[in-house]
Amino acid sequence: MKRVTLLLTLMTVAVLAFARGGPESPMAGREGDTPVNNAWIRASIPGDDNAAGYMVIRNRNSEPKRLVRVEADGLARRIELHTHTMVDGLMRMQEVEGIEVPARGEVILEPGGLHIMFIGITNDFAEGDIHRLTLYFDNVDPIEADFIVEPVDYLGPDMHQGEHDHHNHDDHDHGSE
Repeated sequence: MKRVTLLLTLMTVAVLAFARGGPESPMAGREGDTPVNNAWIRASIPGDDNAAGYMVIRNRNSEPKRLVRVEADGLARRIELHTHTMVDGLMRMQEVEGIEVPARGEVILEPGGLHIMFIGITNDFAEGDIHRLTLYFDNVDPIEADFIVEPVDYLGPDMHQGEHDHHNHDDHDHGSE
């Protein structure tokens, strides 16, 4: 009987923690938090002086946020925010002025979509390296995030040869915060 009571108590605590936004809840955190998860940069290809970075940005605020620039000392001549668009039947990269993160939502920067573009990289991005980037938003203090360099063929977390659910991320934990 003691075992059943203990088990029921633990289950009740777990359910209440999740409902209140415990650490496993996608909306966990305080009002105003804007955590960055799954931050990674694709390893550079020898001879190519450009590279791309990706992440998940969660907005736990009741107002939308807008990522307006990314900085990292000495990594590249320029760092821009980009997306992919279809032009004359071809996918082309295009710089964007900012990336909107909806209130109480998230935005995913991933291959084939929104991403950070490093133009004129100063050194190769080698697999396993970690680089600290500073993310600037229009209405929140800058955020520093560590980006790990992943292999050239890495597709990103939860990616399976291009198949990815772009609409429902409420039930996925996107990493530590």
